[in-house]
Order: sequence, then C-alpha cells, then structure tokens
Amino acid sequence: MNTTKIEFADFSLNPIIGCRHKCYYCYARKLATRFNLVEDFEIPEYFPNRLIGHWSITLPKVRNRIVKQISPDKPVVFMVDMGDIMSPGVSDRWIGEIIQFCYSHPEAIFLFLTKNPMRYLHFRFPVNVWLGVTLDSKNTLSNRLAAMEIMSQDNTVFASIEPITCDFHHYNLNFFKHIFVGAMTNAGQQNIIPNKLWIESIKHESIFFKYNIQKYL
Repeated sequence: MNTTKIEFADFSLNPIIGCRHKCYYCYARKLATRFNLVEDFEIPEYFPNRLIGHWSITLPKVRNRIVKQISPDKPVVFMVDMGDIMSPGVSDRWIGEIIQFCYSHPEAIFLFLTKNPMRYLHFRFPVNVWLGVTLDSKNTLSNRLAAMEIMSQDNTVFASIEPITCDFHHYNLNFFKHIFVGAMTNAGQQNIIPNKLWIESIKHESIFFKYNIQKYL
C-alpha cells in the first residue's frame, strides 16, 4: 500500500493491475508500460500477496485536499487505481478475496471505481466499501447510472466525472454521496477541454473539483 497524490484518497492499493476498457486517456496504462509493471495491461493480473500480512491502516500525518473533508476520522484507500476492479478479465474469485480483505479492515474506507458498474450487482459489500463509477461518456451514462441507482439502495456510492466530456442536464445524480469532477490530462492532441456549461450542469449537494479543472470554473 502506498500514499497517493489522488486528491480524494490517502492511500492506494493495487492487488490488480490492468484493464480491458482501452480508454485512450488512461494514465494507468502509461505508468504500467513505462515501469513494466505487467506484461500486457489489457490482460489484468492479480497480486494476492499484497493482501497478505499484518495490516494497520491509520490516518497519515499529511492528508490530501479533498479526502480530509469526505472522511475526517478514517483513512481512505483507493482500491485498484492501476486498473478497473470490475473489468472483464478480472476473476470473481479475485474480487471476492479483495472484498473479504475490506471486511477485515473496518478501520478504513475503501473506494472501488469502475466503468463496468453492472458487475457490482453480483456481489455484496461491507459498509466500509464505497462503490464508485466513472461517468466519462454520454453514450454510457444511462446504463451506468441505472446500475448505480440500484446499488445505492444498500451501499454508499460516488461518481467520478473525470474526464468531463459532456453536459449532465436531465440526469439524476442525487443518489450519489459525493461527486468528484476533473479534467482530461496528458491525452495529447485528443485532449478535451472542459466546457464551463458542462461543469455547471452537474447538480449535487456534495461536489468536489480537482485541481486540474478549477481553472475552467
């Protein structure tokens, strides 16, 4: 487990590396390729040894900007920020073992994040797991929101609108606990510049804007 610069988490833990979504803006694939973390990023790999051993998850002395507001008293661990925990190619057994690890550590909050939230429906989660969804394309909004609204009945859910690529008029986001909004970074010529109207279309009581989007507000 490592400390992280992600603004809404204290730590990241990566028992899985890899994802099949093939997003052209993916920072994780670039890092995995650069440091040769896995042979092929599009074939997720499991590292169960990262869940083994004596764990004591405590608040770090220095915390990230947003995480202090969303969880003032418990450390927040982003589970699998170098892939997608619900990606095709990820075994149900791997997911089950990760969920069991979270059950074993009620002293922390674990953030799951996926572009495949329909798969959440096949599992049960402890209360210290917050289920997240990436909302990055208007083509997938309806299906992803439908799955997350179902999950919100028994779980804490959040949305990551990063990168923001469209407006959110006419979409109900009220069942999310928090919404994190960010811009696209390091995508080269394919970079999408946030439209201020897109940002203003997000209606919610708990919105956190990452540093990379604040200049567009």
